[in-house]
Amino acid sequence: MDDISRILKQVTTRYRTALLAKTAVWTALSLGLIGAVAWQLSTVTLSRWWIIGAPAFVAVITLAGLGWWLRQHWVSVQDTTTRLDHTLDLQQRLITAKEFATSSSSTSLYPLLLEDLEQHFSAAQVRFPKPWNRTATLLTVLLLLVLCWPLRGRTLLQLAQRTETPTPNPPHREPPPPPQHDQPQAERIQHS
Repeated sequence: MDDISRILKQVTTRYRTALLAKTAVWTALSLGLIGAVAWQLSTVTLSRWWIIGAPAFVAVITLAGLGWWLRQHWVSVQDTTTRLDHTLDLQQRLITAKEFATSSSSTSLYPLLLEDLEQHFSAAQVRFPKPWNRTATLLTVLLLLVLCWPLRGRTLLQLAQRTETPTPNPPHREPPPPPQHDQPQAERIQHS
């Protein structure tokens, strides 16, 4: 009883973790793409609704869609049992073994089912969702295209270059006035 339940819980946990990782990658790339489009829109003279409202609306729709997708692909232990049985082509043996494991009556068929399952079951045969797939690659390419799209004739790399600001010069000090004894001579020269 414990062996099958433990294995199924481990497989279910591993599948859910892989599914969450895939959803996290898609969410990050999607929100990055939406943010990049919003940034591009901010350089164009549009109303605030288009610059902020449209990307925010698309972000909410995207997050709702990703939540719905995650809910559709989320599995319980019973779903894992059914999927594994089908994936590994065990012909209902895994489902039967799980039913025998949860029942209180002991049967001589249960140990034979366990042996058969051990021979057929391999973790290498079970496929888990990969975080990086074609969808993630497509989102990455789109994100790079939006980021590299020229803004008013300048690319992102040109905008990102640091322009050094000139250091301010120290305040210019005027030379001190000439000594007082030179003034009378200058007055004498003007009067003459």
